[in-house]
Amino acid sequence: MDNNEDKLPQLKLFKLFLKLFSNHPTTTSPKTKNSKSQQPSSSSQSWVDSNINQNEDGENECQLSGQRNLSSDSILICTELSKSNIFQFNIDTKCYILEMADELLISICSGLSINDLIHLRLTSKRLYGLCNDMSIWKGRFVHVNTLNNSSSFLSIKPKRPTPRLCPSSILYDKYMYVYGGDNGYKDQFLSLIGDVKNDLWRYNLESRIWEEILYSGMKPKLTEHTSVLYNGKIIMFGGSTGCSPQYSSIVYQYDINLNSLTVFETKGNGPSPRSAHTAIVYNDNMYVFGGWDGCKSNNKLYSLDLLTKHWSLVTVSGTIPHQRRAHCSLFYNHSLYLFGGFDTDKPASYFNSMFKLDLDTCIWEELKCGGDVPSGRSRSSMIEHKGKFYLYGGWDRNNYFQEIHEFDAKHQHWTKMSYSNIDQMESIGLGQNCSVIFKDQLITFGGYTPLKKASTNEIFSLRLE
Repeated sequence: MDNNEDKLPQLKLFKLFLKLFSNHPTTTSPKTKNSKSQQPSSSSQSWVDSNINQNEDGENECQLSGQRNLSSDSILICTELSKSNIFQFNIDTKCYILEMADELLISICSGLSINDLIHLRLTSKRLYGLCNDMSIWKGRFVHVNTLNNSSSFLSIKPKRPTPRLCPSSILYDKYMYVYGGDNGYKDQFLSLIGDVKNDLWRYNLESRIWEEILYSGMKPKLTEHTSVLYNGKIIMFGGSTGCSPQYSSIVYQYDINLNSLTVFETKGNGPSPRSAHTAIVYNDNMYVFGGWDGCKSNNKLYSLDLLTKHWSLVTVSGTIPHQRRAHCSLFYNHSLYLFGGFDTDKPASYFNSMFKLDLDTCIWEELKCGGDVPSGRSRSSMIEHKGKFYLYGGWDRNNYFQEIHEFDAKHQHWTKMSYSNIDQMESIGLGQNCSVIFKDQLITFGGYTPLKKASTNEIFSLRLE
C-alpha cells in the first residue's frame, strides 16, 4: 500500500482512520463464535462474505477479530482531514467520518488494501455495508478458501487437487472442470515433463467445494493440452504426455452426463502431435492454432468438424502471425483473437501484437492497438467478458509479470489495471494456470508462483464488475 501513497493521498488519511478504529474502545463486547452479527441487506454482501470473510479453517473473520460497533460521534478526525486536498468542498477542521457522504467514503475505501477493508467492515454497521459496494472490489484478486464437503465439525483439511502447471479447464453450469497438468520438468535438458496427471476435478463455484471425479474409460496423462466445451462434452486435444511418445495428436471426449472419457475418432488432415497450442469452438468446429511438436513451433490453423469428425487445414490470408507456442487465444464475435507466445528465433518483445482472425472469411489482421500495450510474453492467460479481454501474468524468458491488462475489443485499446492488487498475491499462479468466467468473476486456478518457485493449487477470484 505504501507504494501507492503518492498516487492516492487519501491512503495516508485512511491509515489514521484505521488507527483510530483499532484503538477505539468497543461499545459492545467481542462476539463469540456462536453469536450472530447484524448484517445490512446488500446485493453484494453474499459475494464479499463468501469470498473474503473466511479463513483457511473456514472460520469467520469477524468471529476471529471481534466485532467493533462504533457510533457516528465516536470517531473524530481533526487536522489531517482539513489538510487533505482530495475533498472538493470546504470542511471544518473537525469532521465525523461516519457523517461523510457514502460516495466519498466509497472513494476513499477503494484505495485500501483487502486486509484493511476486512478490518474496516468490522467497525460499524454502516461501514460494513459500504465496504460491500462492488465498485470497491472491482479489479481486486481475492484468495478463495475452499471448504470441506462434510458436515463434520472436525478440523479436516479440504480435499482439492495437488499443485500443478498447465491443466485445462472449462465452465459447465456452476462448475469449473479441471483436467491433467504437471508439476514441472523432471529433466530440463531432455525437456521431459514430470508428474503428468490424468485426474479430473470439478469445483463448485457456489459452494466452493472441490470434488474429484472418478470417471470411466480412457485415462490419458496430459499437460499443455486444450479443452473446449461442446454440447455437454469436454473435447480435449494434444498435449505433452511426460513419456514416450512425448506429444499427442489424439482427440478425447469426456461425456459429462455419462462420466466417461473416450477417444474421439477423427479422420482427414489433422495436426501433428503437439503441446502448448490453443483451441476454440465456433459453428460446430474446433479450431487449433500454433503449438510445439518437439522440434519447432508452427502457425498453422486446423479445424475439426465436430459433427463429421473430419480434420482440415484451413487456408488463410492477410497478416498471418509468426509461428509460436504458449500463446493466448480466445473466441469473440465471430473471430479468433491471439496474443503473445514464444519462439526461439524471435525476442520476447516481438510477441506483443494482438491478431484477429475473422472465422467467416479466414482473413488474419494485426490490430493497431492503443493504450498501455503489454510487453511481449508467453505462458499468460487471456479471457473474455462482455467485450473486454483480461490478460494477466506471463513470462518474458527472464521474469514473470505480476500485472493485469484490460483490452477493449471495440476500440482496440489496452488499459493496465493499476488499481489491481495482483502484485500483493504471493500465491497466485502467474503463468501456466487455467481460468473461467463465472457471474462477472474471473476464476483462476493453479500455475506457477515465482515468489515460491513452485506450482500452486490455490484459487483466486477477480471481480470484473
